[in-house]
Parts: sequence; structure tokens; C-alpha cells
Amino acid sequence: MKRLYTVSKKSQNFEKYLDGTFSATDVALVLETHNLNSLEESITFEIKNRDQIVKPNWLQILLTLSKPYKFIYLFFPVLFILLDFLIHGVEFDQLTTVLSVISAILLFLGINLMSDFRDHLQGFDRVNENHKSKPIFLGWVRAIRVKQSALCLIFLSFLFSIPVLIAFPRLLFIVVITGTIIFYSLLRRKKSYRDHLFGDVFWAILVGPLLSTGMQVAFSGIVQLKYFLFGCVWGILIFFRIQISNFEHILSSSLAKVKNLVNYFGFEHSKKFLFSIWTLFLLSFVFFQAAFHHWLIWMGTVLIIFFMGYKQFRLLYKLSSPSGSEMKIVNEGLKVLWASMIMLWLVQIVFEYLMIISGANFI
Repeated sequence: MKRLYTVSKKSQNFEKYLDGTFSATDVALVLETHNLNSLEESITFEIKNRDQIVKPNWLQILLTLSKPYKFIYLFFPVLFILLDFLIHGVEFDQLTTVLSVISAILLFLGINLMSDFRDHLQGFDRVNENHKSKPIFLGWVRAIRVKQSALCLIFLSFLFSIPVLIAFPRLLFIVVITGTIIFYSLLRRKKSYRDHLFGDVFWAILVGPLLSTGMQVAFSGIVQLKYFLFGCVWGILIFFRIQISNFEHILSSSLAKVKNLVNYFGFEHSKKFLFSIWTLFLLSFVFFQAAFHHWLIWMGTVLIIFFMGYKQFRLLYKLSSPSGSEMKIVNEGLKVLWASMIMLWLVQIVFEYLMIISGANFI
């Protein structure tokens, strides 16, 4: 017989059942949520003993929690900067490079875990079908353990950054800004980035200009406008990917009262919003490439991605409903467009590097 328990948001035990601290031996699985994100919110849990939870091995759980597919946000800028350093003969410190990359990986993992914890507490997982396969929701791991792991990873990230800060003190300014954004968007007790209309901008800034500027300083101690501009272009592309996800979940996130620009604009206007971001990215990409690279290197990328984008946005504008199979097809197409842009950009970078080391003069 199932053990069911309904708890109101007004109860002192509400958060304890969500984060898993209500019992050392039992696990509370969410069955139903009513009046989400309101004072009248209530949740019905199924209480199970920990031994009753069927879960995979810890390796699979760790892989699911870490979201390896998102590491492109981090590794692409690192690869771009390192290859660009090699192309232009910029000297970089190998030790600080390794330490800063490790620090960035730990920080990225910590942010992802803390984001999962916040999504679980705020109810985004409970209304988003895609998120119902997350380890926290399935009871594979307690939410409080995810939070503790996130804080530990963020702390370790700071420890690994200390030698780099000693080597390049100017990096402290970027670390302070990064820490402030992370605290404001994730670490405050009652609020997260999903409570802010422009919350997604935080992520675009973190993995865009802050990451690229921080990495160039951590690698070599230098600050060049080129890498800041690269970070801005990359940040816009990441922001576009986040808005694709927001558009895909517009119904569930509206139900969860998540604040983001897609929900603010609504279904019809958010299609124009997505097109505006893509247009801004293309313009900034062309400007960046024209300023720092030979046109033979990047013109093919622009032409290919322009025609791919034209096809996808025609389908987007024909979309009449935020539900159904057509919505899924359009969203998958936009994701392919985003991934294709990254792949073409990567091919361009590697091609330029190979041409330079073979003796061609594209600088």
C-alpha cells in the first residue's frame, strides 16, 4: 500500500520534504502539485524507503547530474583562445592554464548542480516533463546532497583559482564579478535567476565575456579586446540556446510562473524575439570575423548558416500552437541550427590553425 503525504507550503516541513531532510531513511517522491508557486501551494508525496528506490549505478547518476552535453559552453571558448594563442604566437603559462581550466570545470559543475536544486524546490521539475527524468525528481539522490555537492564544487573551484590569482592579480576583478552574479542568481536562500525577468542574461554573461576574458588573463596575464568581443558573440549564441529551451517549455514554465523573456513576450511575440537574437548573433559574428580574420576563412560559415537559419525561421513563423508535434519539430530544428553553428565555427578555427602551421598567411 502506498504511503501518501500532502504538505502545504505554509507548513514548516514543506521544504524539508522537498530537499529530503525530513527523514534519514525515507525518500519523498512528488506525485501531485497544486497551486504551484503560490501561498496556497501544496504537494502530495509518495513516501518510500530508500531501499525501495530503483536506481542505476553511481557513475550513471553522476553523468546525469553533470550534464556533459553542456560542457560545450565552457570548452569551446577555451579551445578558441588556446588555438588563437598558438596561431598568433602568444605565450601562455601552462600551469595557470591547467589550474584555471580545472577551476572552471568545477565551477561549471557546481552551478549546474545548484541550478538543479533550485529548479526542484521552485517546482520547475514538477511541471516540465523533460525534467522529470532528473535524479532528484526520481529519488536517486536527495536534493540536499545535490546542494551540498554544488557548494563543495564551487569552494574547490575557488581553491584551484588561488594560485592563478597570485600569478595574475588582475584576475581578481573578474572573479569578484563572477562570484557576485552566481550569488545573486543561485545562492540566495529564497530567490534564484528564475525569479528575474532577465535571469537568463546572467548565464550569457558568465559563459560569454566573463569566461573568455577570465581565461585569457588566467592563461597569459594579458587582456585583449579581441577575446572580450569573442566572449560577447559567444554569449549571444548561448543566450539564443537558452531561449530555444524557454520557448520549448513555454507552457510548463508559464504554469510554474517562471519569469523569463519568452514567457513575458508570449508565444507569438517570442518567435520574433528568437529571430531578433539570431539576427543579433549573425551581425555580431560577421563583425567579429571581419575585424580579426580573413574573409576566406569565415565567409563560407556565414553563407551556410544564413540559409540554414532562413529555413528554420520560416518553419518557426508558420508555427500556430505551442503544443503538438509541429512545436517539437521546430524546436529540434532550432537546436540543430545552434549546434551546426558551433560545429562550423569549430571547423573554421581548426582549418585556420592548420593553414597557418602549413605556411599560409591568413593573419
